[in-house]
Amino acid sequence: MAEDGWKVRAFNDEDFQQVSRLRELFTDDSSGRRSSEPSYYRWKFLTNPVQRGLLYVAEDQQQIIGMLSITPKRVYLNGNFRMGAELGDGFVNPSYHRRGIFSSLLNVTRKTALEQGIDFIYGTPNEMALPAEKRAGYAVIPTAYVYNLVRPLNIGAILEAKFGSAILAKTLGPFADSIFRGFYGAGSSKLEIQGMNFELASTFPDDIYTLWERASLNYDLILERSKQYLEWRYIRNPDSYSIWLAQTGQKSSGYLITKLGTWRHLKIGFLADFLIEEHQPEIFTQLILRALSSFSEEKVDMVAAWAVRGSFYYKILKRFGFKHYKAVPIICYKNDLGNKIINSRWKWHFTMADSDNI
Repeated sequence: MAEDGWKVRAFNDEDFQQVSRLRELFTDDSSGRRSSEPSYYRWKFLTNPVQRGLLYVAEDQQQIIGMLSITPKRVYLNGNFRMGAELGDGFVNPSYHRRGIFSSLLNVTRKTALEQGIDFIYGTPNEMALPAEKRAGYAVIPTAYVYNLVRPLNIGAILEAKFGSAILAKTLGPFADSIFRGFYGAGSSKLEIQGMNFELASTFPDDIYTLWERASLNYDLILERSKQYLEWRYIRNPDSYSIWLAQTGQKSSGYLITKLGTWRHLKIGFLADFLIEEHQPEIFTQLILRALSSFSEEKVDMVAAWAVRGSFYYKILKRFGFKHYKAVPIICYKNDLGNKIINSRWKWHFTMADSDNI
């Protein structure tokens, strides 16, 4: 495919350096959730245990000026496994905007994914990408109900980042922190749950998939979390994650994945992923307490998480003082399965790490 001097093609292994440089055009030095290094893209597209990732690039005179990816994932949909994939990494060099490049990338990635048997293509677009994705046949899923929630740990630092006033931060910060802790700190303490062990781990136990099988019975839509996938996602990933496990004897009862990052010069703690059975919400409470304690020791200014409105995760996060920052739009391609999902009222489990945002 070629137009106006540029062409769209599938990536090759020599592209990652240029892909990384293109991505860095859109990376604010003060903010970061995940890597944009070549090693990240090699990991993401070449080592995915579900299926090799798809990446198409737009090229002009041997320079990569646009990119868009499809990351395959197995999805449990209404009692059946389906091949799904996430649409992501959509970037076009600003010098080439309004030349149809992003639309061409959307069309070729969708066509290739469908030809490979991927019938649920979803994404979490920003405001800039969403209009073009709608024109390419995608639509927002109105009943996903995923929200970005945030909790301050250092209100003074947040005030300074928002208003640019160190005096305001020093004056109001300590007082605001004290008031916030008064509302959301009381009654929340690390407790011993009989027979339950909480620990930081370097790997996932062999029975982690059994936990997913039990927990997944409560949802109509949830991404599969096999041991192989989890190890690829959080251990083999070039970025660093912390794995918090809850175990009863040799039985896995839940996990929480955390990560550190930055936003507007603030240090951010991310609750990237979590999975606990619905009848044991106290396990999630105790994992959150340990994560918040660790974040405090790391001098984190603010904590962020995604959760589905109405879920027990959402309710517990709200009790800990997490506030709505914004809704997270989830789109999917409007093929037969996509339309079924768009028109459904299915119960979802979806975390930040089900996207490529973290």
